[in-house]
Amino acid sequence: MKLILVRHGESEFNKLIDIEGVKMFCGATDVGLTEHGKNQAKYLDGNDKLKDISKVYSSNLIRALDTAKLAMPNKEITVDERIRERSLGYFEKKYVKDMEKEFPELFKKEDKMKFRRDFVVKAPQGENYTDVSNRVKSFFQNLDFSKNEKIAIFSHMHCIRCMLYLLLGLKKEEVTKLTIPNCEIIELEGNKIRRI
Repeated sequence: MKLILVRHGESEFNKLIDIEGVKMFCGATDVGLTEHGKNQAKYLDGNDKLKDISKVYSSNLIRALDTAKLAMPNKEITVDERIRERSLGYFEKKYVKDMEKEFPELFKKEDKMKFRRDFVVKAPQGENYTDVSNRVKSFFQNLDFSKNEKIAIFSHMHCIRCMLYLLLGLKKEEVTKLTIPNCEIIELEGNKIRRI
């Protein structure tokens, strides 16, 4: 089996956080793509790495689903919420400065700040990497890794990190440092993929 993993194009929240400097939590908030994000996804259409795809899966969040539709306009897409972004629970759509005041213990203690990228600590009512990995593992258990096919999965940064953790057997400290750029193709094949 060959797996193609793709993070969605630039989202409205990515633009707010990365370009405009607004410090706000997104998590699994369902936000769309920016014009730039749509162009990033369209640019993938016709990419050699996306040829001969047997099946296409996407998160149920609109930014991933729209990316899949724009990148692979002639393919049927199976939507699966198990590959959606990690939830930040109560923190979603809230300003960092406000949450720092309301939950100072999650921001001042070094071991608590890890809620952003940790396998144990999490935001109130949110998910950690263990929770996401369990969802992803359930999704992978529905795939037949012995088949000779090529599958594309359109998902999100934290979810793709957990996919790579499971598929490649990475160490937890490696996973939380992985960079997953918008619309960059990650290709996994053969003995590089661990059996789940």
